[in-house]
Amino acid sequence: MVSYSVDLNKPNMPELRFSLPELQFPDKLNVAEYLLDRHIRAGKGDRVAILYGEEKITYGELYTRTNRLGNAFKQLGIGYKDAVIVRTANVPQFHEIALAVHKIGGILVPSMMLLKESTITFCANLAEAKAIVTSADLLDEVEKGRDKYETVEHIIVFGGDPTALKAKGYICYEEIIDNQSSVLDPFLVDKMDPGYIGFTSGTTGEPKGCLHPQVAPLAIAVTTDLALQYQENDVFGGTPPLAFIYGYCHLFLIPLYKGAVISLIKGRATPESSLQTIEKHKITYFHAVPTMYNMILREKGLKGKYDLSSVRVFLSSGAPLLQATFDEWKKEYGYKLINIIGSHETFGSYIGTWQQPIKPGSIGNPYPGYEVVMLDDDGNLCSTNIPGRVGVKGPTGIIYLKRPQKQAEAILNGYSLSGDVGYVDEDNCIWLVSRSDDVIKSRAYRISPESVENALIEHPQIHEAGVIGVPHELEGQRVKAFIVMKSGVRQEEVDFEEIRNFCLQKLAPYMVPKEIEITVELPKTETGKIKRGELRKIEDKRRTKSVS
Repeated sequence: MVSYSVDLNKPNMPELRFSLPELQFPDKLNVAEYLLDRHIRAGKGDRVAILYGEEKITYGELYTRTNRLGNAFKQLGIGYKDAVIVRTANVPQFHEIALAVHKIGGILVPSMMLLKESTITFCANLAEAKAIVTSADLLDEVEKGRDKYETVEHIIVFGGDPTALKAKGYICYEEIIDNQSSVLDPFLVDKMDPGYIGFTSGTTGEPKGCLHPQVAPLAIAVTTDLALQYQENDVFGGTPPLAFIYGYCHLFLIPLYKGAVISLIKGRATPESSLQTIEKHKITYFHAVPTMYNMILREKGLKGKYDLSSVRVFLSSGAPLLQATFDEWKKEYGYKLINIIGSHETFGSYIGTWQQPIKPGSIGNPYPGYEVVMLDDDGNLCSTNIPGRVGVKGPTGIIYLKRPQKQAEAILNGYSLSGDVGYVDEDNCIWLVSRSDDVIKSRAYRISPESVENALIEHPQIHEAGVIGVPHELEGQRVKAFIVMKSGVRQEEVDFEEIRNFCLQKLAPYMVPKEIEITVELPKTETGKIKRGELRKIEDKRRTKSVS
C-alpha cells in the first residue's frame, strides 16, 4: 500500500467540481464495475469488446480474463492502494491488466514503451510500485534497473520463453492466470482514493507523476461523452499508445464505459495499416496525432485505396493541429478533423472543436462540466479577447505526486494552469497565443530541453548544449541542439551521427536531436541560465530569411 493520498485540503490543490447531474458518483465505487461488470449484468457478455487483427474478444471473455488476473494479483499480495506499472504495446493484455488493477482497487501506472531504464526506475520508485507487468519485448529496460527498485516485489511478463523467464525469477503472466477463479467481486474504494498516475514526458527534466483519484476516469468518460455524443454501436480505433492519456481514454476507458467496440491495430501503426484497419474493423471514431494525419496525406497511393465510409469522426490530439493540416484533410478526404486538447495533468481532454461551426485556428470550447478562463499574474479573470494564463476547473485537476514546488506553480485560485497563454473570444471559443515554457512537442511527445541537454554534455567532446524545438511539417516540432565544443576539439573531428548514437544510450529515440549545430557560445542570463528564447529567435530569423 502506497504512502501517498489525494488530499484536496492541502495547500495549492485544485478545486474539483462535480457540477453536472451525470457527475454525481457514489462515495464508494469501482472503476471496473462501470467499465465491465455492469455490461455483463445487462446481458451484453456476447458483445464484441476488442477487435485485434482477426481476433474478436467479447465482453464476457474480457470479464473472465480480468477476474482471473485480478485473483492472481490478490494471491501475490497485490491489492488495494498498490501501484502497478504496465508496459505494453497496443495489445488486448493492456485492457486485461488495467481492468484487473482497477477491479482490485489498485493504482494504474501506464509506462511509455520507449522509456529507458533510468526513467522507468525513477517512475517506479516515485510511484512506490509494487509490481511491474510487461511484455517480453519490453523487458530489457525493466531488467536493467532490477537492483534499483525500492518497492517492486513482482515483475510479471507475458510472451517470451516461460522457462527462461522463470530461471531469471520472473513471473509468467499466462501461468498465474490459468488456475484462477473467474469470479471476482469489484473492491469498492473511496472515490477520492488514488487510482491512476500518468507520467509526463519530462518537460522540466525529470518526469512528473500526475496523480488522479479513482473517480477521475469515470468523470472524464462522462464529460467527453457529453461533448462528442458517442453511441453504443461505435467502433473506437486509431494510433495513440495506450500509455498516453489520449490512448488510455479513447482506446480503453471511454469505449468500455459506453459498452462499445475497441479496434487495435495489430503490429506497427503506419498510414497504410491505419486506413486498412478502418476498413477491416469498420471504425466510426478514428484517433491519431497530427503527425499521422500528415503522413497519411503525404503517402502516395493511399487516397481511395480503402473504404473509410464507416468513419463518423476523425479526432486529432497530442500536438498542435495546424490549419494547413485541417484544410488539406478536409480537401483530400472530405472530413473535418475534430481537435481535442488535454494532458496527463488534467486526465484527458477538456477542450475541443466539438461545437459547430468551427472557427479556424481556435482550439474550440470547454467540455460540459469544465470551466476554462484566462488569468492575469494576480489571478484575476481577463476580459474577453485579452490574453492570459489558461486556467481550468472541472472534475479533474493537476495533482503532482511528491512535487510541492511544482504543485504550487500549477494552481492559481483553485484553477489548474495548463502552461499555455491564450484568450477567450465573445463566443467562448478559446485561442492559444503561446506556450509559457520551453517544452518541445514532437509528434505526441512532450520533451524536456533540459533532459536532452544533460545527455549531450556527458559527451566527451561537448562543453555546453542548448536545446529547442524547431518547426517540422510532419512532426510539429523536432529537437535541435546548439553545442559548444570543449577546448581543443576541432570542428572537423565532430561526428554528429556519433553524438546521436551516444544520446540514444541515454534518451528515448524521440528525444535525440535531429538537428545539431556547433556554436561558439550560448546566450545566457546573468545567472548563467541558457536563454532558449534567444535561440528560438535566432532560428526563427534564419527560417524566415530562407523562406523569403
